[in-house]
Amino acid sequence: MYEYAIRKQIYWAMLAGSNGGFVTGVDPIGDKGFCLSPTSDCTAGSWTNYMDSQHITEMGYWKSLFTRSGIPWWAFVPDSGHKFVTSGYGTFNGKACTSGNNSCMTADNYVAAAKASAGGNSWLVAYLGCYASNGTYGCTGSGGVTVNMAQVGSNLTAKWFDPTNGAFSVICSPTGTACGTGSQTFTPPSANSRGDPDWVLLVETAVPSSHLHGLLPAQRYFTRRGRELSAQDRNVTRRAK
Repeated sequence: MYEYAIRKQIYWAMLAGSNGGFVTGVDPIGDKGFCLSPTSDCTAGSWTNYMDSQHITEMGYWKSLFTRSGIPWWAFVPDSGHKFVTSGYGTFNGKACTSGNNSCMTADNYVAAAKASAGGNSWLVAYLGCYASNGTYGCTGSGGVTVNMAQVGSNLTAKWFDPTNGAFSVICSPTGTACGTGSQTFTPPSANSRGDPDWVLLVETAVPSSHLHGLLPAQRYFTRRGRELSAQDRNVTRRAK
């Protein structure tokens, strides 16, 4: 499934510090939709069938995860020193593709994680790309990840997020089974809704709705030549208008 290979790329990138964005697409849309190839059949209309393909749908789930509940994704700090995910984070090997998209990085069990904080709240997101047992991709389904919960915050909620259907399942929370306050091990469920072995772990503090406002980056102003305006400059500009 090429969708699995792409999910590993986009979640790894997001949690490793590549916050600038991720560009992706579907070949039939570029070829048949925009007639970029001399062999394209622009009258067939088959490109429209790909507008709601599984891959495009999963990109929507990816976006919704990182924009929900005021998560300040632009403030993510990658857990490169394993301060938060302290064990079970696997080994990165970046296996090259050998026979098309299906083989791209599929045997890599590296866990990418990052934490963000804003307004007194914290979020930890970890992508477990190869944990549920799956013979196709060489995943063993053994072990889990251990998180230093004290480093994330207090009053925590932990959830599994299925990147193939956008569904959450609560693991522990202040209103249910309480999360640990020290080290806590999280073992992923079986294969996700597409039968693939990847899951996302979200650990977050309880975020009052009144605190969600004001978490966007501060607005910045620049001149046409690229010089940033100070607060005093902006006030002068407003009065001049």
